[in-house]
Amino acid sequence: MRASSLSLRVLVVCLATLTSTYGARGQCDPAWEALPGGGADERVRAMLTWDDGGGEKLYVGGNFATIEGVSATCIAVRGPSGWLQVGSGLRIGAIPGAVFALQAFDDGSGEKLYAAGIFDRNGAGRPMLNIARFNGADWEPLDGDGSGPNAVVRALAAFKDSDGNPALIIGGLFTTTEGDNSGALTVNGLFRYDGALFHGMGTGVTGPSAAKGVYALTVYDEGGGDYLYIGGSFTDIDGLACNNIASWDSFGFYSLSGGLSGGVDPTVTCFIEDPSKPSLYVGGRFDSGDYAVNGAAEWRFGLFLPLGQGFSKDGEPYFASTLARFDDGRGMALFAGGYFTASGSTPVAYVARFNPLNEQWEDMGGGVDSTCRALRAFDDGSGPALWGGGHFGIAGGGTAAHIARYRPGAGPFVLIPPGFQAITAGQTLIETVATSGDGPRTFQWRRYGVDLANGGRISGATTDTLTIAPALNSDTGEFDCVITGPCRTITCDPAFAIVWCAGDFNHDFVVDDFDYFDFLNAFFGNDIGADVNGDTSVDDFDYFDFLNAFNEPC
Repeated sequence: MRASSLSLRVLVVCLATLTSTYGARGQCDPAWEALPGGGADERVRAMLTWDDGGGEKLYVGGNFATIEGVSATCIAVRGPSGWLQVGSGLRIGAIPGAVFALQAFDDGSGEKLYAAGIFDRNGAGRPMLNIARFNGADWEPLDGDGSGPNAVVRALAAFKDSDGNPALIIGGLFTTTEGDNSGALTVNGLFRYDGALFHGMGTGVTGPSAAKGVYALTVYDEGGGDYLYIGGSFTDIDGLACNNIASWDSFGFYSLSGGLSGGVDPTVTCFIEDPSKPSLYVGGRFDSGDYAVNGAAEWRFGLFLPLGQGFSKDGEPYFASTLARFDDGRGMALFAGGYFTASGSTPVAYVARFNPLNEQWEDMGGGVDSTCRALRAFDDGSGPALWGGGHFGIAGGGTAAHIARYRPGAGPFVLIPPGFQAITAGQTLIETVATSGDGPRTFQWRRYGVDLANGGRISGATTDTLTIAPALNSDTGEFDCVITGPCRTITCDPAFAIVWCAGDFNHDFVVDDFDYFDFLNAFFGNDIGADVNGDTSVDDFDYFDFLNAFNEPC
């Protein structure tokens, strides 16, 4: 019989039998960490990472007046040396205002930081209404004497049109905007700034909700060039019927499938792109898209697809208000914050991680005790972390006033799910476990809980890849791997591998006359299943190879 050259790779991965070698959970698993200086004195609502020319820093906006004891009216920046106020801050009269959105934008004169929300002046008293630009020393108005949109600004995005002209897109709950240079404009929740003037974008948005307006903006390319994606609470944008979400380019507005709707005051509140697919993830207060989507959806293939079971609170659908991507030691994943306490039957307290293995939302180290408004990945020099801000006062069971960081775990962790496979005796069985974690890791493969050792047909028993060549019918069984790192030991759930006898054509675990007649039926029917030797053709060689296997002991 001609030997088959086929090798079959079986990917076997561990899910979670844990034996901790250290007592502290945070050493091994991702965990929340409070800031040493005590957090912020009021809510954190926005986060942005931006390099101002001196290295990437984390910018944080909200209602606060101090953060870790540092005076920082509504907006602060964190770098390796800690927190600093940005300029003189932003106020409403004598009290802190509120920053809801941060964005870097280059109008052609160099990239600058923009902040928007509810405020009427900087800390030095200079007028600026609800949107401002940082000039490197302090905040300044965009247009003329400090006039601006007449109500809260909730979203900012930098966009270039088809001719490459830059614009800062501004969304919110306002109806008009005004400036000495631009004049008075009716804009209904949406306008753009070209570095000199404000411009309307059609007739803006309209809808039945008292809170109608634009809450989220992003730029996304799903294969046909950059489009501006607009989310909020509206049923019409520039005369185009749409449910709370639309896209725009220089030629006009476009609806997206049937939009997102359902529930009380349906609203799209946040976006984030997953460039690995590509997909655009969408969060908000909604429960209906092209499928049932409770508070979170994936825009892909021209449809709004569910993300797990979405979010709920007290049995009612609730919403995500912020989305981020971060590697917490288990591989890159999607994270959500918002107003929710469960995903299906799984408790998730206001923050959650989307497990890419089972495509369900899961707990993040005990979560936080109230709404999370902002998430951002950032390394301030002390190591990577997912920073979270919002209304909460507790994170992971510990005190954390309005801001905390979620640290990766040391692991080890498993990255690929187990998979059942079946091969034929004489082929090569290769089982692989993919892991991540800090420090060196050791491996010990087992069959039915008994350690395997290198020698004879077995190699790689103490590496991440086990090879058995040639595999025999007696190798059928459950295989797992014990992985040990500096922090702990984990053992994978077993994956079953079947090695069929070469003469067991019908795979009923018995070599008998039924196998012979089943083979003949396949052979004379020119069924590819009769290609015993794996050379991609059914011919006399397969017949004689099968006869040899049938007549030989397994």
